Amino acid sequence: MNLYWTNFSAPISSDKNTFTEKKKNPKRLQRKIQKETDTKGIGTRAQIAIKLQHDEGKLQRKKKSKEQKEQEEERRLYLKKKKKLEKHKGH
Repeated sequence: MNLYWTNFSAPISSDKNTFTEKKKNPKRLQRKIQKETDTKGIGTRAQIAIKLQHDEGKLQRKKKSKEQKEQEEERRLYLKKKKKLEKHKGH
């Protein structure tokens, strides 16, 4: 059978939509809307204040730690340089 030569009928036009949308469950729809609009976050002002305080302390600790690392690195380089000079002094 050769489908290339097969003649099909003309398309049927209809004014109605042949595909109807399925009616959605109103409770499920309401839950979905509420979930999308609900803000995700900490609820009370006290909790927000605690969180901000925690974040500030975190930044301070990070800054202090970075400074300590830099000082330690400088100290190590100084000792290394001092040791190198001691070796080259002679007997």
